Amino acid sequence: HGLGGIITNRRVDAYNSFGAFLNYAYHLPISRKINFSLGTRMGYTNQRIDFTNLVVRDDVNDLFYQSLLMAGQGSQNTMLVDFGAVIYSKRFFLGFSSDNLVAEKMNGDQLFNLNTGLRYKAQVGAIIPFNPLWELSPGIQLVHKEGYEMMWAANARLRYKNLVYLGTSYASDSKASVLLGLSTYKLSINYSYDIYLGGLNDFNVNTHEIVLGLSL
Repeated sequence: HGLGGIITNRRVDAYNSFGAFLNYAYHLPISRKINFSLGTRMGYTNQRIDFTNLVVRDDVNDLFYQSLLMAGQGSQNTMLVDFGAVIYSKRFFLGFSSDNLVAEKMNGDQLFNLNTGLRYKAQVGAIIPFNPLWELSPGIQLVHKEGYEMMWAANARLRYKNLVYLGTSYASDSKASVLLGLSTYKLSINYSYDIYLGGLNDFNVNTHEIVLGLSL
């Protein structure tokens, strides 16, 4: 049995989001080297827009801004349930999962409907040891969402002594990342620097992300 949790918080100018998720997985060996796992995720998300942080040139005549004001407080609470399955060994993994399979909106308006669309993900990766000190881990992820083109992301990680790793990733014409991490048996610290490469140059930003993990 595997049990875990994730808490996220994101703020971009006037937009704020918070999420809390509980994950459970049941692992079943199907041979001496290969295992199968079924998992589920239950969670809660809150998305909100603080209208006081929005600055417009002409708030009286800006129809989009006025429609936001008429929409209410700009807050939405959603309960989520998702499922996934993975077949894996010490040398590879292949997984499938859903995102927003069950999304029950508790309250709110229509501002955040784009973020609650159903997505399906497939991910495959391998672990290639060069010697007792170094190993390479390439991987690729595919994401399908109805009404959008198939998205993909490829990554590679080089790890030393199962302790320190350096990697990179590229997501279909939209983002490139540099990855750095330190992991022990109980603690992991991961950092990524993301460079967005989309066509809307005025909206492209570079971001820093830090993820802390604790194994109990």
